[in-house]
Amino acid sequence: MHTPRMSRAARCFLLINAALCAGFIGLAGTGFAELAEPSRVDAWTYVFWALAALLVAAPLWIPALVPERHPAFFKLVRWLGAIALVLPILLFTKMFAEQTRMSGLASLFEPTFPMVLVLLSFCLTSWTLLLRPELMRLGARVRRRSRESA
Repeated sequence: MHTPRMSRAARCFLLINAALCAGFIGLAGTGFAELAEPSRVDAWTYVFWALAALLVAAPLWIPALVPERHPAFFKLVRWLGAIALVLPILLFTKMFAEQTRMSGLASLFEPTFPMVLVLLSFCLTSWTLLLRPELMRLGARVRRRSRESA
């Protein structure tokens, strides 16, 4: 069974999600640095947070940019991206849970709450996009076994 191709729409979704994720991490990181120690913020602070943001978003943008010429390599990149995407998913889940725990329903009106919720849902959707061929193969196997047992 051949691996289905990743559509342009899926690649665009991954790239847009990577930009949102990196932007949020970069802005939140530099904002925290400016609040924590405003006297020590310099150009290297911005460079650090930009690189950290690119690293956190890498599971999204790398699989979107890798061509499908070599199916085995592309499958490996998708799997590594899905495994590495667990980190941003856990990060946004922790932020969501912590905000809800600290503020309760009032957290709905904080500016970061909807952004964290959107990023979490986008990361979960991206995770399923990366694993889509394997999920389709698993579904076909389950359907085949259910027909055989019936």
